[in-house]
Amino acid sequence: MKRSIWLILFALLICASVGAQALTSITIGTSPTTPNGPVFFVDGTSYISTQTFEWPLGSAHVVQFPFSLDNNGNALPYQSALNDNIRFSFGSWAANTPIFNNQTGSIVTVVADPSLTTLIGSVTVNYLVNILFPTGVAAGSTCDPLNAPQTGMPEGVVFFNGACVGTSTSMYVPAATYTLAAVPYPGWVFYGYLIGNSAPNSLATVNVTGPMNITPQFSIAKRVDFLTSPLGLQVLIDGGIINTPPSGTAASNGTSCAPDYTRLPAIAPPGFTPLCFGQFDFLPGSHHQIGAATPQLDGIGNYWVFNAFSDGLGQNATYVADFNTSTPDVVTAMFIPGAHVSILSNPGGLKLMIDGRDNWTAYNFVWGQGQTHSITAETPQLDSHGRQWQFSSWSDGGAVAHNISVPTNTTNYSVTATYTELEQITINTTPQGLNINVDGSACSTPCVINKTAGSTSQVTIPASIPAATGSRYDFTGWSDGISTPARTVTFSQDTLTLAATYQTSFQLTAITNPSGAGTFKTVPTSPDGFYASGTSVSITAAANNGYKFVKWEGDLAGAFAGGTLLMASPHAIQADFVSVPFIPPAGIESVTGPTSDGTLAPGSLISIYGQNLAPAVLVGPGNPLSQALGNTTVTVGDYVLPLVYVSPGQISAQLPWELPDGSYTLAVHNTGLSDVDGTFTVSSASPGVFEQPNPQNLPLVLALHPDGSLVSPASPAVQGEQITIFATGLGPYTHPAVDGFPASPVTNFLVADAITVTLGAVQITPDWAGAATGIVGVSVVKVTIAPDMPAATNANFTITVSGKPSLPMLLPMQ
Repeated sequence: MKRSIWLILFALLICASVGAQALTSITIGTSPTTPNGPVFFVDGTSYISTQTFEWPLGSAHVVQFPFSLDNNGNALPYQSALNDNIRFSFGSWAANTPIFNNQTGSIVTVVADPSLTTLIGSVTVNYLVNILFPTGVAAGSTCDPLNAPQTGMPEGVVFFNGACVGTSTSMYVPAATYTLAAVPYPGWVFYGYLIGNSAPNSLATVNVTGPMNITPQFSIAKRVDFLTSPLGLQVLIDGGIINTPPSGTAASNGTSCAPDYTRLPAIAPPGFTPLCFGQFDFLPGSHHQIGAATPQLDGIGNYWVFNAFSDGLGQNATYVADFNTSTPDVVTAMFIPGAHVSILSNPGGLKLMIDGRDNWTAYNFVWGQGQTHSITAETPQLDSHGRQWQFSSWSDGGAVAHNISVPTNTTNYSVTATYTELEQITINTTPQGLNINVDGSACSTPCVINKTAGSTSQVTIPASIPAATGSRYDFTGWSDGISTPARTVTFSQDTLTLAATYQTSFQLTAITNPSGAGTFKTVPTSPDGFYASGTSVSITAAANNGYKFVKWEGDLAGAFAGGTLLMASPHAIQADFVSVPFIPPAGIESVTGPTSDGTLAPGSLISIYGQNLAPAVLVGPGNPLSQALGNTTVTVGDYVLPLVYVSPGQISAQLPWELPDGSYTLAVHNTGLSDVDGTFTVSSASPGVFEQPNPQNLPLVLALHPDGSLVSPASPAVQGEQITIFATGLGPYTHPAVDGFPASPVTNFLVADAITVTLGAVQITPDWAGAATGIVGVSVVKVTIAPDMPAATNANFTITVSGKPSLPMLLPMQ
């Protein structure tokens, strides 16, 4: 028991002692690192990524960068990974503190110290790059084509980052971008690299980021000899200018080229056998653009113009190399003798269209003898001085546009286009830049017109041109005295300038408030309110009926109706008016509308039209009518008229029964306002028939069926029924009536004077005509539609009293 307690106490003491010991942290790794390494050891344990350790302060530890061993167990100067596809070369260990710097080598001892926090080993990563020649060039071959391998296929060499590689080669290189260039031997053609399993690629550089196989692809070439006829001229192959042999002895293998007529690749190694001038090794099936510079000079100064290739191809054609590699192709560029050709103009410097172009820097050409070209004399056209020229003729007698053929056995040939100068008229305006019309087309001034002598042009300029708001330019005349905007000009001299002068005009804008309250008189007058700059304008405001001038606003001020403005700028004025009571000359009429002779009958209902007749709309009682509504009364002499209703624009009232025939003055009175008068004429009878409203606005009689329903186009009067018509102004009744009171409901308030009704062409005596029961100033006429009366859609209808008819109206009939 005591022994167990002792062991427990001893263990606790050990733990306490250890727990009390101080620790320090350090990070150890290599730079750079990859998923495949490099490997480093810490205290015998391997790692491939950066690690952080917690060590007791002062403790010692071993850190090592291990090297690979060869087959004999000897250490190599690198660490191998990924089946020796990657090699890591060690540099040195570097710490964050100088206390470590006195240790060198790949194996170091590290003593834990708080100041030592990082330890990184620098490493160089090299990747295996294999340059593989697929045909297996014999080992030991060099980049000297004169010592090409005797076995296998001597296809060519590859330059890797400038170093020549003549056989399958392996090398270790760090990650970087490297240049690639392949040079095929004569008879071979290079067409790309295989990088791993990719398709052939014609790379100029390769980015090495890991182990890599680079396989150059060579093919037996299709040899093509390019010649010219005559010999020794140049051709264009894939955009390059290529010299050709001066004789036809160039062998397809390139061995018999004269020393001065050989072609070498730009980076060929020493001793490389060149191709002859004009010789190419093409990949079978490849496409190439071929052509020839034209014209060309030969060695004795003769010009030659390209015509075609011997295989039928033309300029800038595509040549396709065939797959017959045993027999070279010979392609000859055929030339024809050239001639100096000049296409001239008289005078010089004018434009000519040559073969569809007129932007040649010069009109001197070298064309093939016998070739045909198109020429066109552009007409009309301007010279550098702005004068216009018109084509007259070609020196060869051809049309304005025609083809010419270069003569054979001729080294110089020319054709001249002769032009005639046109006479010129310049139309200008003040100000400039205005759009005018010349012969139906628009032209901006200064407008230059060119025509032959004796010709004419129709020139039209605008009479007025808008400028800024409220201003414009108005035509005043031409510099030669013509005063009309439209004129005819004649081309009768070399040059002529005509100028149209404009003056500035400003607008006078005058409005009334309220609209239509008055008119303006201006001196001088203007049809559209515009005046020439500097004009003094006198303006007077005149009130319309029912209004009174109060004051000016805008560019005029004051309470006087007249003023003066100087038109040196646009002006805007406003005349303020107030409304006053007013009755127009024909403003008093029957409530049914105008009568046939314009008179009014005593006791009839009338309407008074005007403005400010009453302050508001008021409707009075119907039995009896009131002589005052609000503050409004109407008088005729000593009579006060009974009122139906009043409003600012209309009053309806009854004329007194006592008025004899004659002319009268009516006065409308409103408290606080001036009285307003109106005149009218009284006649003992002046019939007016009431009208019923309808969508067609026809003058339909207000008539009722016996059941009280309305006679209308939808319910016309029928033969044999008695209808009732409403009217006013039928004259006195057989019993005296009282102003403002309806007639008593008895049958003996009859129309006193003779009365007839005309329906169509038939005159009818009414069954009964008298006062309407309970309605002031209204009469009714009862008429029976005779059974034999002709039916009509709308029959003409009038009522005649004492020989005076009402205005014609329409009665719907069936």
